[in-house]
Amino acid sequence: MPYTSVPPDGYWESYTPTWGSTGTQPAIGNGTLSGEFSRNGRIVVASAKVTIGSTTTLGTGIYNLSLPIPASASVERAGGLVALGLDTSAGQNIIALGYEASTTTMGALGYLLNAAAATVIDWLAAGFPVTWANGDYFVFKLLYESAA
Repeated sequence: MPYTSVPPDGYWESYTPTWGSTGTQPAIGNGTLSGEFSRNGRIVVASAKVTIGSTTTLGTGIYNLSLPIPASASVERAGGLVALGLDTSAGQNIIALGYEASTTTMGALGYLLNAAAATVIDWLAAGFPVTWANGDYFVFKLLYESAA
C-alpha cells in the first residue's frame, strides 16, 4: 500500500495514487497523479487527482484510483463526496459522485450537464463525460471506513 505508517488523527498526508481501469490500463506519461488523505479513527477522507498531459494515454474502460488506506470489506460502496473535473477545451465542469469500488480503489459516477447533450450520467471513463485531453483533470473524493 502507498502508506508506511498511520498518520495521527486529523493530519493530512500526501500519497501518490495508482490510476487504473476496468479495460486497457491508462498511462500518466507527462501528466500528474497526486493525492492526500486524513484519518480520524477509522474514518478516512481521501482525495486523488489526475491531470492529463500531452503524452498521457487514456486506456479504455471505467477509471479507478487507489485508496491510501484499505477500506473495510464490511462496508460496501461507501462514499458520498463530490468528485469533479474540468474539460479545458470546452470550459465544461464535470460533476461526479465518488464511490468505493473495492477495498483498495475508488471510482466516480459522473454527469455532464449542457444544452447540447442534456444530462448524461455514466461512470467516469476514457471517453466519458468528455474526450479527455492535455490540461484536463479529474478529482475523486471519498469518505470511507478503513479496514483497521
